Amino acid sequence: MDESARIARNTQRLTELHPSFAQRLRNVIAALESQSFRPRIQDAWRSPADQLKAFSSGHSKLRFGFHNVTSPNGQPESLAVDLLDDDSPLASRSEYLLRLAAAAATVHCQTGVGWGLPPALKEAVAAAIAGGDFKANVKIGWDPTHVEPADITVAQARAGVRPPASGAATRGRSRRSGGATAEARARGSRKKKRGASKKKAKKTRRRRGG
Repeated sequence: MDESARIARNTQRLTELHPSFAQRLRNVIAALESQSFRPRIQDAWRSPADQLKAFSSGHSKLRFGFHNVTSPNGQPESLAVDLLDDDSPLASRSEYLLRLAAAAATVHCQTGVGWGLPPALKEAVAAAIAGGDFKANVKIGWDPTHVEPADITVAQARAGVRPPASGAATRGRSRRSGGATAEARARGSRKKKRGASKKKAKKTRRRRGG
């Protein structure tokens, strides 16, 4: 797809999103473009009929998902997109997928980059994202270009809850695997190391009578 068509498509697809999620996606797209990638929103809002087709064909695990969210009057307010690598739309590059997950995590979103992987392989993906090793040779999950909020659930969205534009602080582990969980683990690891260093320093002072 040429550049003007890609930009026009993204602009149109963003109108199918809830405004707060659309703002998050603009930030993700801008982050990837700054790294010389050309992200393209392939799908945003899906009708119930289209969602059933996706479920029946194995492209979704849900009969109702973030793609199907609407306003009270039935207007599309999707809380999910499929954000393809426009330079390689049929087989997105691993580097793009890892960078997409990292960019999504900065706005409290997550991707399906680790979905369906065994724990060890999922941890390897999370570690690569947390460490900025975007060229790591890791196994990719089954829906890596899917982007959704990490701070609300599908059930909450169906009940009318919407995420803030800036992204609320996510509590606990992400609902499924993604860059946000990797970020949290990295912060926890740094805190543990600092705590261990402080304890060691205290023990040393006690031995010396300080």
